Amino acid sequence: MIRLIASDMDGTLLDGQDKLPPGFWGLLARLREQDIHFVVASGRPYIGLQDIFQDSPVQPDFICDNGAYLVEGGELAAVHTIEREKLLRLLGVLGSLPGVFVSLCGLQGCYVLPSVENLPPEILSFYQKSKIVSDLTKVEDEIFKVSVDDIHEPQNNSYPALQKVFGDGLSLQISAGTCMDVMDAGINKGVALRDLQRRLGITPDETMAFGDYFNDVGMLQSAKYSFAMENSHPDIFQHAAYRAKSNREYGVIQAIETYVFSPEG
Repeated sequence: MIRLIASDMDGTLLDGQDKLPPGFWGLLARLREQDIHFVVASGRPYIGLQDIFQDSPVQPDFICDNGAYLVEGGELAAVHTIEREKLLRLLGVLGSLPGVFVSLCGLQGCYVLPSVENLPPEILSFYQKSKIVSDLTKVEDEIFKVSVDDIHEPQNNSYPALQKVFGDGLSLQISAGTCMDVMDAGINKGVALRDLQRRLGITPDETMAFGDYFNDVGMLQSAKYSFAMENSHPDIFQHAAYRAKSNREYGVIQAIETYVFSPEG
């Protein structure tokens, strides 16, 4: 019996125009009627996810910032900040790399440099509610995520550079071709999902999860009913038990209808 459903947003639940599937509010209500928890699991910050779900009559739980920030029942349940000295070392390494744009997410907001205006429109949209500051090292806030937009692609540039310096001392989660999120050691969507499972008294065998990229692997491995979207990175399929149709075909909704509401199908 499925009691918890976790879904990534970009490339998974959202379609090609960053829109939720038609009828999604009604689906959330039907899940709530059956006492099935729905959790949004995204690299996006909570403030951005709130905007997307502000009109929903049923509020899901949220695994935000790739697992660094967990909201359960509308309340902050857990947050994992990066120690100040480690953060400054991290910013130093990233500042020395070519083609890298850095932003911070903290308890009081998100922070970017003025050069944010030079980012492509599809990337700039993620930073609309951020505060522009002249120096990220001077931000006085508890930071739990450092976002990296790397025009040379993280796996070829920023990822190996940070691994060389920090080893396992940081969690490096590549979430798209040029995007990577950096959190404290051991933090990812899978860890956050297991935390939520413990809080709700739900097991991995009662969990369904959907994802499409490397930052979703931990979450997929924490659910018996794990689905890789048809549009996933090719290396993701090996981590999922099932495939769902692409996000443009509303694969998450179709899989839920089949496996939750019509299990005999």
